[in-house]
Amino acid sequence: MPGKLRLILLIASLMILAGCGGDTAPETVATLTPVPTLTQQERVAFAPGLPQNPLQLVVVPLRRADETSTALLESALYERTGIYFEVIQVESSARALTALCNSGEGIVSIVWLDGVTTAAARAQNCGQPALLVASVPVSRPLITGAPEATPEATIEAPELPTDEPSQAETPEATSEETAEALNEEATTEPVETAVEEESTPEATPVATTAENLQIGTAGLILLNEDFGGLTSLRGEVFCRLSETDFFTWFVPALVMQQGGLDPQRDVTVREEDSLEALVQAVSDGDCAATGLSQDAYDTLFAEQPDLFENVEIAATTPAFPYGLLLYPLEIDLGVRLTLNEQLPLLAQDETVGAVLRGLLGQTALLPVEDETLADFDAFLTATGFDFAQLGN
Repeated sequence: MPGKLRLILLIASLMILAGCGGDTAPETVATLTPVPTLTQQERVAFAPGLPQNPLQLVVVPLRRADETSTALLESALYERTGIYFEVIQVESSARALTALCNSGEGIVSIVWLDGVTTAAARAQNCGQPALLVASVPVSRPLITGAPEATPEATIEAPELPTDEPSQAETPEATSEETAEALNEEATTEPVETAVEEESTPEATPVATTAENLQIGTAGLILLNEDFGGLTSLRGEVFCRLSETDFFTWFVPALVMQQGGLDPQRDVTVREEDSLEALVQAVSDGDCAATGLSQDAYDTLFAEQPDLFENVEIAATTPAFPYGLLLYPLEIDLGVRLTLNEQLPLLAQDETVGAVLRGLLGQTALLPVEDETLADFDAFLTATGFDFAQLGN
């Protein structure tokens, strides 16, 4: 139990510390009727979505957008829906979760959250996911000969109850229903999207299709090949970037605890200053193991395959979603359906889509189907944590 409590506190600290900066700035912006400046008490006297009380679209941005960019997005949302919005950029998932859960007080927030914070929102009955970020990692099509985890090393989620939907496909695959939804959106407003590559005459862009989109990235534990598995880590050195890093410490800590190890007591922790240094330390035998996201692994392996000499993948988790859009209970069904239709189209727009890509990093926005998060949810359930405690 003490180990679980420490991990819960670690999740909370990760939610507080998450966030990054940057700017994207389109040159032109459509104008809306100026929204009057009201106090919170004055604002809640008006229905959500009116100029006096716009709906909040809350996001922890990948790159912070400037006022011109957010005004462009707000204007595009109004033109598509007839609803007033204000884009709110916050520093942490914890603050976004608070905004979602406070929607019943009169200022209603639609929020983008990571997978773990989404679990907290659902546990607190603050909202349900409707759309998710899908992306084409640039490095993924370039990988050849990369080692893979053996089936017995994969972290298996427990079987779901019979009244639950079946488990989702692997992170790299997309359901036929999702493919059909993506194709329908493409026929409604066709926009060519390609993986960005270096500008060379020989380069052929990789077309964006449902088959090469993924909705998240798995967590990996990398092990020096001289060790026999996760159980051999007891008393050994585990390398990470920092105590608050998600994929190099929090995810491996979850996996170790599921395997019967106390990550706070059973391993000695050593910190490195880069992902390359982490992998090199494992390869050299200075560290027994480290953690990495699948996306980071693919990128490093494509650029520096020699780093992975003497390194094997000891465990693979289900994919952690890149981002999920959650609606609070206070949002009308008609508004949900309208946004579910229009946001994926805006994500493909040449100008507005660029603003969203800065905030979310999407190649496309896809609907959340019943089975989409089944593997991820089962994995979180298997940890035994009460996610309702997070963010409080």
